[in-house]
Amino acid sequence: MRRVLITGGGAPGIAGTIYALRKFYGDDLEIITVDARDDVVGKYMSDRFYKIPKAGSDDFVDALVDISIREKVEVILPQVTRELEILSENVEIFKGNGIKVVVSPSKSLYIANNKYKLLKIAESVGYEQGFYKVVKSKDELIEFAEEVGFPKKKFVVKIPISNGMRGLRIVTDKRLDLKSFIEEKPRGEFATLEDILNLFDQGSLELLCMEYYPGKEYTVDVYRSPLTGDKVVVPRSRDVIRTGITFEGTIEKNQEIIEISEKLADELDLIFSFGFQFKLDENGKPKLLESNPRIQGTMIAAVMAGANMIAWSVEESLGNPVDISDVEISWGMKFKRYWGGIGIKDKSFDITNPFLR
Repeated sequence: MRRVLITGGGAPGIAGTIYALRKFYGDDLEIITVDARDDVVGKYMSDRFYKIPKAGSDDFVDALVDISIREKVEVILPQVTRELEILSENVEIFKGNGIKVVVSPSKSLYIANNKYKLLKIAESVGYEQGFYKVVKSKDELIEFAEEVGFPKKKFVVKIPISNGMRGLRIVTDKRLDLKSFIEEKPRGEFATLEDILNLFDQGSLELLCMEYYPGKEYTVDVYRSPLTGDKVVVPRSRDVIRTGITFEGTIEKNQEIIEISEKLADELDLIFSFGFQFKLDENGKPKLLESNPRIQGTMIAAVMAGANMIAWSVEESLGNPVDISDVEISWGMKFKRYWGGIGIKDKSFDITNPFLR
């Protein structure tokens, strides 16, 4: 019986993560979920649930250790970005209690979680990224805007250390018009140059500024074995994106993106399941946006395509080699996200996918 603790019980990808594990282990599995919030969906999809302190709290690590010992947990599977470095730095504490943690080395996470440092690593392996710069003042931001060709060309600003769409805006001079107001749903990723300049009046700020790439966007699911270094790389186009989450995508064998991702994975020494995001420039060349050094929210698409990276991570964290040399990927597979729900009635509940509990 495998006993796995999953953090981020309220994370968008929790259903996919649980599905991947149940698909691999069947009934030979117990899942414990935890979250800093109490009433999250993972609570109803798992065998047991615990509320824990937020990552960074003094008792965060102790709480995870205590729960893991009580539940005889073998492996902790983190899904929350801000937990990763803390867990990695304390991996020996967990190991001393017989608990494995699916996490990369802290030095790898330090770079992968910093978008500017990540781009520098990409350049060091011979990858041409494009024009980008860190700015710390209004004058530096205005200078970058001029250099990139604004307002004729849009550009992107983002906080170097962040996740999801937090701290990200596409800078444009396009104002709201009547046609867009009537026909389009509101989108929060756009801002004017004036909007961003005003942020510097509100406090100290460091922004990574990048060219805006107009082409197709890709998320890449990667598995790199901690035992052998073997890799499986599954790119997927993000055909429909809402609030930063893929709602429709296609598993696509883009060889250039696969080769870049393999080089980056080796150079960063990331292990287990993680991912990269790319966007194509005006010439169709992939440009790196960021890394997610953890299970990605829509990694379930790679699982459905034949690469159960999530379950491989659990097995290989326990020292059990998984043969990934002849994995067959269903290239061209379409992924569509749909809405489900949980109905909670007194002490009972109903769920749209009973496979998850």
